[in-house]
Amino acid sequence: MNREALCHDDPIGHDRLRPDSIPRDPKWTDEQWQAITARNSDILVAAAAGAGKTAVLVERLIGIIKEGVDVDRLLVVTFTNAAAAEMRERIRTALTKELARHPHQTWLRQQLVLLNRATITTLHSFCLDLVRKYYYRLDLDPAFRVADETEIALLRQDVLDEVFERFYERAGAKEGTESKGEYFTALVDAYGGDRDDSPLQDIVLQLYEKALSQPWPEQWLQDILGKFQEAGDTIAEQTLPGELPAWEALPWFAALREEMSIDLAEVESLLVRALSLCRQPGGPAAYGDAVTADLQLTQDLHLAAGRSWTQLHECFQALSFTRVKAVRGPVDESLKKEVSRLRYQAKKKLTDLQKKYFLRTPHDLVSDLTQVLPLMATLVDVVLAFDRAFQAAKREKRLVDFNDLEHFCLRLLLDESASPGVPVPSSLALELKEHFAEVLTDEYQDTNTVQETILTLLSRNNRFMVGDVKQSIYRFRLAEPNLFLEKYRSFSPYDTPGPVNSDHGAPDHAFSGQGASVPGARIDLAKNFRSRRNVLSAVNDLFRRIMTPRAGEMAYDRQAELVYGAAFPELPGRSGDPVIELWLLQRQPDADGSEESIETQQNANETKGAIDGDHKNIAKAGESPAQNTADVAGESPSDDAGEDAGQPTGGEEELLLLETAQYEARLAARRIEELMKSAMPVYDREQGGYRPVCYRDIVILMRSTKGRADIFLEEFRAAAIPAYADTGAGYFEATEVSILLSLLRVIDNPCQDIPLAAVLRSPIFRFTGEDLARIRLAEPRKTFFDAIEAFIGQAEAAARDTFTPIDPVAIRLREFLRQIDAWRTLARRDSLAKLIATIYRETGFYDYAGAMPGGGQRQANLRALYDRARQYEATTLRGLFRFLRFIERLQDQGGDLGTARTLGEKEDVVRIMSIHKSKGLEFPVVFVAGLGSQFNLQDLRRDLLIHKNLGLGPVVVDTQLRYRYPTVAKLAIQRRLHRETLAEEMRILYVALTRAKEKLILLGTVREVAKSAQQWLHDAEGIPVAAALPDEVLLRAKCYLDWIGPALVGHPDGQEIRRWAEGAPALGATLPENNLTMTKNETMTEQERIDGSSRWRLFYAAKKELIGLRKETGSETPFNPVWLEKLRRLEPIIPTDLVDASLSWSYPYTGLSGIAAKVAVSRIKKQFVWHSPETPPSSETPPSLEIPPSLETPPSLETQTPSPDALVDLRPRFLQQDRRLTATERGSAVHLFLQHLDLAGEISQAGIAGQADRLVKLELLSLEQRQALNEEEILRFLESPLGHRLRKAKQVMREVPFTLALPAAEIYPEKRAEGESVIIQGVIDCLFEEDDGWLLLDYKTDRCPVGMDRERWLQQLRDSYLGQVNLYHRAVESVLKVKVKGRCLFLLSIGREMAL
Repeated sequence: MNREALCHDDPIGHDRLRPDSIPRDPKWTDEQWQAITARNSDILVAAAAGAGKTAVLVERLIGIIKEGVDVDRLLVVTFTNAAAAEMRERIRTALTKELARHPHQTWLRQQLVLLNRATITTLHSFCLDLVRKYYYRLDLDPAFRVADETEIALLRQDVLDEVFERFYERAGAKEGTESKGEYFTALVDAYGGDRDDSPLQDIVLQLYEKALSQPWPEQWLQDILGKFQEAGDTIAEQTLPGELPAWEALPWFAALREEMSIDLAEVESLLVRALSLCRQPGGPAAYGDAVTADLQLTQDLHLAAGRSWTQLHECFQALSFTRVKAVRGPVDESLKKEVSRLRYQAKKKLTDLQKKYFLRTPHDLVSDLTQVLPLMATLVDVVLAFDRAFQAAKREKRLVDFNDLEHFCLRLLLDESASPGVPVPSSLALELKEHFAEVLTDEYQDTNTVQETILTLLSRNNRFMVGDVKQSIYRFRLAEPNLFLEKYRSFSPYDTPGPVNSDHGAPDHAFSGQGASVPGARIDLAKNFRSRRNVLSAVNDLFRRIMTPRAGEMAYDRQAELVYGAAFPELPGRSGDPVIELWLLQRQPDADGSEESIETQQNANETKGAIDGDHKNIAKAGESPAQNTADVAGESPSDDAGEDAGQPTGGEEELLLLETAQYEARLAARRIEELMKSAMPVYDREQGGYRPVCYRDIVILMRSTKGRADIFLEEFRAAAIPAYADTGAGYFEATEVSILLSLLRVIDNPCQDIPLAAVLRSPIFRFTGEDLARIRLAEPRKTFFDAIEAFIGQAEAAARDTFTPIDPVAIRLREFLRQIDAWRTLARRDSLAKLIATIYRETGFYDYAGAMPGGGQRQANLRALYDRARQYEATTLRGLFRFLRFIERLQDQGGDLGTARTLGEKEDVVRIMSIHKSKGLEFPVVFVAGLGSQFNLQDLRRDLLIHKNLGLGPVVVDTQLRYRYPTVAKLAIQRRLHRETLAEEMRILYVALTRAKEKLILLGTVREVAKSAQQWLHDAEGIPVAAALPDEVLLRAKCYLDWIGPALVGHPDGQEIRRWAEGAPALGATLPENNLTMTKNETMTEQERIDGSSRWRLFYAAKKELIGLRKETGSETPFNPVWLEKLRRLEPIIPTDLVDASLSWSYPYTGLSGIAAKVAVSRIKKQFVWHSPETPPSSETPPSLEIPPSLETPPSLETQTPSPDALVDLRPRFLQQDRRLTATERGSAVHLFLQHLDLAGEISQAGIAGQADRLVKLELLSLEQRQALNEEEILRFLESPLGHRLRKAKQVMREVPFTLALPAAEIYPEKRAEGESVIIQGVIDCLFEEDDGWLLLDYKTDRCPVGMDRERWLQQLRDSYLGQVNLYHRAVESVLKVKVKGRCLFLLSIGREMAL
């Protein structure tokens, strides 16, 4: 149909374009086209990763606009402001193109105008607009503003402290014997900490936040409290014969029975495996009867779990095991041992379940709930009181937060007659519902219940929801993926709809809680247009095995699988896709067994009992919940569950994290170097072809960057790999920020010793440590500020008395005080932001920070401090003092502002980020690190757990008898939260793996590869290759490798795991010593791609072998208290003869005391000219080398007269712009450039200049060093015959440091130095390998002096450097064990090669 016929000047009267008449655009798939054109009902689009959902959403919007719907009648809800801005811009671009084709259509122009006010926004922004418009209906001050997150957090804590104080006062009044005050005291005793009540405050805030995620928060709180009241009522009810007790209907028992089914299924699998081994040839057949009986017992328990808790309890009470018969006759001992092990595990699992869940009667379990009811009621009262006080405080300050926006919007959209379960829309909601032609939601899987209610109130069977529940990773922000899953299961697959009605959507129906009565439709977008086939196959192969309805909250079936849809052109010379790499690092036990002791202790702690499983004594009422907790599943973690299994605490945990991250970072760095060196081709869609991989193509993903990203940055920096990590932390620790905050503290109150000393020592005032010591001596007992005043007074008095100039330090201190006083006056009179700006300007500190390494980032941090001060003064708070208190409280609560971001999108650096921050992004090469790190399950060990459906799960605490144990509610909630947490972790892993476009590299660390592989084989034993792993195996996982390992066991490329488990020779293999280049099975063949099977390569190495580090061990002298006893008896500690001998002893080697123990090659090079294999020994005796006086006795500070250059060097770099580099510094700059020069790069003057500029940007070269480079000389070297040989070399080593021990007699022949050694240190400029051996190259920047004969100068150079090169030669052959075929110098100044 002709668009011009439709888009005439009358935007209202024209005909509408029917969806079924829209011509099919071939660039879209069938499913995408359905999502673009479907109408008439609610539509749920399940868009897989990389499915192009944003493009589909934009195209749908354009299609609706073309149908005649004004763009401002569309409500488009996005997850972020950036996504909303991108959506708006894409629509603008499409409308502009349409207008270019039809320039006379005023209707299109009108849409571009309306686009500026179109509701394309986040839900919070929509709510804010609605609240601003209808504030009077909410009794809000029209001048309200949205509070900053940090500001609202501090206000929330203030209010909570006040609420607790009021409850404490009420408790102190003792109004009645069972007053709420007394219950509050009991609540604090039970769930507070051993030092303060902060744990209870955390519980109150968690419950408050959980309540606010519900549409009716107060009603939800009453409902969860009602469950405990209902439990009390069931105790009094009489049960008729044949009926189940009333308490069986309590939700916690049903939840636990479901968990018991999973546990019992695991026991059954163990016993089935044991029984099959008994029946094998050579198996222990005599054990068969006992195993069969155990299996029957377990199956009976399983049946009981499906019926009632009462029956299950009775079965566990009667739990007993049959004794095994003695084995007679020949038997395979390995099979016998394995059957015994399996049966032991099964029996232990059953007895652990009995101890944890069934030692107490059901009546006792219910009675526990009634016992904690008063405390739970008091807790709800505290939460409600806090809510009222918090709302009042925000109103007083005219503040709202994001939770307020949602609930205020909900109040506007709900009628007064609305109630939970009956959400009657208000007149405003009906008006908006009529106005919006369609309600579109992006990232629907991250919606919470309140947001869902709001969107439902605004819609009329015209919702369009796009998302991927497999990428729902924001449960910690109270996102509710079940909203998506419920619709996915209830909506029918899309069929071609009937004609659209005249009002763009189905007719309005009576509102119901589930939306409208017209059934919804579901469209699956499974095609992935991002990644190569092998990446998608690997994700499918993995998640088909691990994502199940119980463990992953959904089945990874055909509908969930990723389908290849990208177009990667064939590349000449490469037959297929890159393989997926899995690298396992092995943390070997320390030689002293310290690691084993840590692990053993942890296992002992965790096997002591299940979490709160048995009655436990408490050392003190209200102790930390972590003190009496163990593993969630009630069993000791397997040794190979990941490097962090066992969860070491404190320093041990930090040490393990440091070691693991450091070694994984080094492995990643070496792998990146290989990828860059091999110029791995990546397809660039913008360029329409392949190009070599760049650093910006690579990302390192990790579950959490805390404590790891900095380690990766450090290792990458050492490897000269440019990298950037947005950790969101570290701001306050930045040097420049710390100095400025200290200065602000001094301005606020100069009588603070530590900030004052820090400011004086800072680059702003530059007092030395000696200066500070002298100042302190002037007044040792008072504050440092008093000492400053005393020092000035004493200096002035001394100058007057002796008629000498005043001490320069006193003059500088007087100026310092004057400056501080001026700034204090400014702080009182003007704004905080102006004070900070003035400090920057008057001190030059902002420029100084820019001249430091990483200056751009430092200046951005200082700008952020200035901006933070401006934002702070936009709040209700004012003044320097309050700002500093604000910062201090933020730091006390563990908050951080995050370093200011300075990275551009096109910066050629490796990105390091968390998996959460990577969502929505894509990279050609993805490293996923830390796969062996243990899941964080610490929250499950709290004394009180909260669940949206199961409510509160407390422990019972008796402060008199000093014990605590969990209620049945806590046991149920703990297991449910454990499952939900693992499901979230599974989705996080899915997000990480689907970021890769071309290459996926996985890194993880285990304790012992062999033990891990054996466990993975056990977990996957008997499971078909295409089938999912058992839920009990998946729910037992402690880290991502516990899923990846078993899933790969049945894979064709997983045979390596079996070899590791069997201890094959490959188990001892390590990585190649000098490179990690893949030479075998690097790519998938075309046939393998067609078959859909992913291609993997599995590697592992012990860390010590991989990194080549030598662990230093030492011994500690045990403490011996004998000397202490002698001291107490006033006896001599050391015999007097030993004292006399010590005092009369003289050093026997005084002749060697003037000899250096370690010297540089450059200082002794002349002594080794006669060692040259090419030249005869010199007739001269090598001169002796004595330590110069400057090294023996340092000159006194008083007699030291610094040169003018030295004084200039003390100034900041930005004040040294006119200082020229010395010849030595210029030579160092050239060597530094040649060290980092990319020999495979463009060899031209422009190419060299580009590389130099890149090194400046990476902060490897300073700007002065860059300017000192002579590009013509460097180019002449690279284009010389020697340069060509260097670039074609098989292997190149640059700036090779060495340490060589030589007999001292060789260096000091005139000394008595027999048997002594001297350490020689040096750095070799370059070594490179050719087919017939190694060549030693030393490049020199020396220049021929004016007027000197060049040949004479060359001979002098030869004589000068021959000894140095001889030492290099000797070091290479003795240390590196390679043969040097030749040595030469290259004189850059004249472009000449000189053989030596």
